[in-house]
Amino acid sequence: MPTKKRVSQRARLMPNPWPPDNIVRLIEIAVSTAGLAPSVYKLIGFWIDDRKARKIKVRVGDTEIELQGGVANWKNIERACITLRKLRGQNSDEGIDVLVPAKIDRSLSIEQARAANEER
Repeated sequence: MPTKKRVSQRARLMPNPWPPDNIVRLIEIAVSTAGLAPSVYKLIGFWIDDRKARKIKVRVGDTEIELQGGVANWKNIERACITLRKLRGQNSDEGIDVLVPAKIDRSLSIEQARAANEER
């Protein structure tokens, strides 16, 4: 009986995409992925509250929506992302532009992600 030779190859390690390291990437995920947990939208709200960003503009094609408020308004953030997702679905080649106010740190912290998960 012939034996199979086993080739040993090292698996390439990929970085864990969750949680994203910045708010722009998180919003891109929220706009392009259906069925996300409420903690994702709460995390966006926590970031807005923490950075005192007031509002973030998200543009898909010719449509622009402002994400305002904070964690208290996470349902509005969710609705805006769903609306943009539907618009993007009709024009799947459209990109997502996230406009964050200048001079605001775009990074996300693990503490913000934990707080969003605990808010459930």
